[in-house]
Amino acid sequence: MAAHAAASSFAYVYIPADANEPMAEHSASNQGGLENDDLLVQLRGSHAMGMGPNIDIVAMTVPSPKPGPFQHLAVSLYKSGNTGASGLPPNSRVMGLMSACGMVSPEPHRGPCVISRYFDDDDAWLRVDFKLADCSSDASWVLAAKASNAGRGAKGSSLSSILNMQNA
Repeated sequence: MAAHAAASSFAYVYIPADANEPMAEHSASNQGGLENDDLLVQLRGSHAMGMGPNIDIVAMTVPSPKPGPFQHLAVSLYKSGNTGASGLPPNSRVMGLMSACGMVSPEPHRGPCVISRYFDDDDAWLRVDFKLADCSSDASWVLAAKASNAGRGAKGSSLSSILNMQNA
């Protein structure tokens, strides 16, 4: 974890569904840790970001102990988990980024989304910066995700979709 010492805050990216609206970099506190994650607190309480209290999380990458630049790092997508979200417009930028990662989404991601990165080595968990530059289809994490997902048909399913399938 030495390379990822706990910073007091971290950056994340907000991606509006309307492609004419700019993406924006925001920050949140790392003080709450996993138990009281400031990002989720902000998203659940923010009607300005259009998400509301129900948030779905999609794993774009998962932490891996494999040595390298992404050791123990993961990227997650946060979107509205409200069932009424189907009336929201598809988020083409998010869908394009997922495609660049080699992921196939069984459903269009609708409405605004947030992308964040975290460090998890099973002993420590903390959020680390995810910047606007990380939203590029040629960003190093995207290329690594694409290589990792090649031939696997990785699904971009949200946690609530997975749970719904299990309960059906």
